[in-house]
Amino acid sequence: MAVPFVRALRSIALIVCVSAPAVAQSLPAVRPLGPVVRVSATDIFGSISAVRPLPGGRVLVNDLVRRQLLLLDSTFAKEAVVLREQGKSPQL
Repeated sequence: MAVPFVRALRSIALIVCVSAPAVAQSLPAVRPLGPVVRVSATDIFGSISAVRPLPGGRVLVNDLVRRQLLLLDSTFAKEAVVLREQGKSPQL
């Protein structure tokens, strides 16, 4: 009596394992980003955690390592330190 139950359980497990990949979601299409237009100097940032575009091509960049918020112009040249952790000077 236990043998038919075990066989039925194995059959159900096999069906679930085989059918799971069939209903899995497909990956989204890859979209090219385009050519690199500008890059910033390598010594401006420690670790970028967020970037926010602003009007006029300016960009706000949050630097986690140096604990500061930088405002960059449209050429990605350092424009100003908007905010930094109190008691620490910018390590620019």
